[in-house]
Amino acid sequence: GKTVASLVQLSEIEEKLSGQGFFRCHRSYLVNMRHVSHITATELTMSNGFAVPLSKYRSKEFMIAYARFMRVQL
Repeated sequence: GKTVASLVQLSEIEEKLSGQGFFRCHRSYLVNMRHVSHITATELTMSNGFAVPLSKYRSKEFMIAYARFMRVQL
């Protein structure tokens, strides 16, 4: 449930968090997959109830990454 303001580009943060369970689901959003509680075609609901848009261009890639993430967590 935290918003982080930064002067660093989101792509740089995304790169640093690579392989740690984070995914860029929209051009302005990077989510921790541990906290995704519900998925629809257009948005992700986080464990705190916050809705985050899911880009139609990243939807398929997200589903693959999320399935891979969930297998590792089991």
